[in-house]
Amino acid sequence: MPIFAKENSKKVRYVLNDCFLIFWFRFFYKYQALVENKALKALGDIIKRDYSGVSGLMMERYFTKKFQEEGRYIVGKWWDRKGDDEIDLIVVDIIEKEAWIYELKKQGYRYKEDAFREKVDKVLEQTPELRKMTIHVGSLSLEDM
Repeated sequence: MPIFAKENSKKVRYVLNDCFLIFWFRFFYKYQALVENKALKALGDIIKRDYSGVSGLMMERYFTKKFQEEGRYIVGKWWDRKGDDEIDLIVVDIIEKEAWIYELKKQGYRYKEDAFREKVDKVLEQTPELRKMTIHVGSLSLEDM
C-alpha cells in the first residue's frame, strides 16, 4: 500500500520480495517456450534487452533497504488511484517531522526537478500526514549507491 494509506485502501499492489523469483518470472517463466525449445540464445538476447527494467527495480529495493536498516525511518512508496503518478521512495522521520521524497533514476542527469515537484505537490495534496512535515525533494541514482 502507499505510504500513509488507510488500512482499507484499495490501492494495494502485490509484489514479489525474492530477487531470484522476480528474475525467474520476468524472463524464464514468461518465455518458457524458448526454454523448452532450447532457444537459449534468443532468451539471452531478451534478457540483455530487458534487463534494465529489472535492474531499476533492484535499485529501488537497494535504497529502500538502506534507509530501513538505519532503523529510524518509515520507508515507502506512493501512487495515485489510477496509477498515473508514482513516487519511487519516501523516507519519513516521524520524530523530527521531516520527509525526503526521492525520484530514482539510474542516470542522475535524467532527473527533471520541475516535473517531479508537480508529482510531489499531488502527494502532499492527498497525504495530510506529510503536509505537517518539512519536505525535502531530490533524486537518487547509481552514483549514490
